[in-house]
Amino acid sequence: KVLKATKDPGQDYFTSGSYKIPRRILYPGFANQDKRKQAFFVKNPTSLHKHHEVIMRQLKKWLQTGALVHVPKHVVNPLLTSAIIVVPKQGPEKWRVCFDGSPVKAIENYTQPCHLDTCGDALKVLQKGDLLVKMDDKQGFHQLLLDDYSRELAYCSYGNQVFKYRGAAFGFPKVPGIYQMINGIPINLLRKNGVRV
Repeated sequence: KVLKATKDPGQDYFTSGSYKIPRRILYPGFANQDKRKQAFFVKNPTSLHKHHEVIMRQLKKWLQTGALVHVPKHVVNPLLTSAIIVVPKQGPEKWRVCFDGSPVKAIENYTQPCHLDTCGDALKVLQKGDLLVKMDDKQGFHQLLLDDYSRELAYCSYGNQVFKYRGAAFGFPKVPGIYQMINGIPINLLRKNGVRV
């Protein structure tokens, strides 16, 4: 079952079926290497089989690029194994394979807002006769590597196999904001040097 936040904001836990899980128990428990803490496993949606070819193609690609690593089941007992979800996407690839970050979102203490340029910001650099060029970072999120600690919250399973993300992926709650912040570094450098981007 997907872990769901409790309705009462005053409560310091979230529920999964009959379980009551303290919001902060994952972090201190794992940081202290306390093996008694329960590992959490979020099942994949039952409808996932409809996208088997898309998922297999994506997993193979990520294994080749190193964004994902295969982990033999007997080697590790992950702290959190979340689900794989598939969402619609614009363009020739109609589906995007994502990590279900809802369990991580339920326990995070701090959010990372995603700040994009406003229309006003864009108008400051536009001039008459400009041409619009659109660039898309290839596998952009995967350029952000997760640290060792974060990777322990980044396991997923498919086809009775376990995988761990090395690179950030769609679905991790903080990734869009962090990616945009880091992407702003070259943009600001270019602007500082007179390039209108």
